[in-house]
Amino acid sequence: MHPLWAAILAISLLSTLTSSTCSTRYVISSLPLIFTAVFYLFRNSKCPPAQSMSFFTGIIIGGHRGSPWKEAENSIESFDSCKRDGCQLVEFDIEITKDSILIIMHDETTHRTTDKQWSIREKTLNEIKDLKLKFVPPYGGSVRVGGRVPTLSETVDWCKKNSIKMLFDVKHFNGAVMKTIAMLFKRLRLYETAIVSSFNPLVPYFIKRRDPRILTGYTWRRFCFSTQAEFDFSPKRSFLWNGLMEIADELNNQMTAHFFLPIFLGVDMLLVNHHDLSHMLVSHARYHGLQVVAWTTNDSIEALWIQHYLKIPFLTDSADTVRTIPKQISEASISSGHKPLLPVQSMSDTSVIDYSALIESCFPRTLVYNLFTNS
Repeated sequence: MHPLWAAILAISLLSTLTSSTCSTRYVISSLPLIFTAVFYLFRNSKCPPAQSMSFFTGIIIGGHRGSPWKEAENSIESFDSCKRDGCQLVEFDIEITKDSILIIMHDETTHRTTDKQWSIREKTLNEIKDLKLKFVPPYGGSVRVGGRVPTLSETVDWCKKNSIKMLFDVKHFNGAVMKTIAMLFKRLRLYETAIVSSFNPLVPYFIKRRDPRILTGYTWRRFCFSTQAEFDFSPKRSFLWNGLMEIADELNNQMTAHFFLPIFLGVDMLLVNHHDLSHMLVSHARYHGLQVVAWTTNDSIEALWIQHYLKIPFLTDSADTVRTIPKQISEASISSGHKPLLPVQSMSDTSVIDYSALIESCFPRTLVYNLFTNS
């Protein structure tokens, strides 16, 4: 029995035994049956395995918003840079303008990534086209301003022309966005070259309802509803509302980790934050026919672990960083008595790497044991 069903059943039985009225007992005792009926009546089906395999075959590294450590994020220049660095996929974020045109932008406002402070949904495409994208180097340096915000159509055309696969990241549930994406998939036959994912479970659910042929994913990070970001645990909302979001996070974590939610949504991919990865999670996902993809790792050692131990694709902000083993790691291996590691320029070049020596020279033995046996 699924753990969540068992929990619902146990709570229902306990509530039934402690209830004082007969009608209340009937209602509570019927909850497992109601939940089961809803689950099987309204769940989506995944795409055929052959379609999913066709999409994921050959994908090792994906560019997270392109290559934002080199160029302005979510720009054609950024996508071009990540392709040159060896990525097989680009991930980009979608927003909608006042005149219902889909553009590529991560935030709802423009102040972080452009030269102006606007709300995207209050501006038309012509106004958005006047913006100049802003590149802020991740480790300091001069800010560059230049380039323009691409539309979704322009981005898809570029990806098709350059034979690179696409991951659509949709931040918010919006009927117009869902309709436009579904029409784009149908018109351009993107069923084996693109996938749609979101933190919001309504997005993959209703995209699949519109067109069951569209590959979908569910993006997951622990406490994504109640905290600001991966490294920013400050609350998103006021005290009372954020408390409710923390409860939603706990439910989301349990339903996702036990695959209840991904199965109900009918998603084909689980896009997991790199801090929440484990071998057990990946193994269980494979058992349920789901492809796990990691986001976002910018560390070469972690990237080696993800690709060669977990054997899953991952997103990165800097493909050339994670594809090269740093010099100091080779030196650490030599000083610890292991055979020297040769320079590695490609993550697919596995013949010259002594992985046990590499990991053991960089981490304490106890950490390595926990990492590779208790994940």
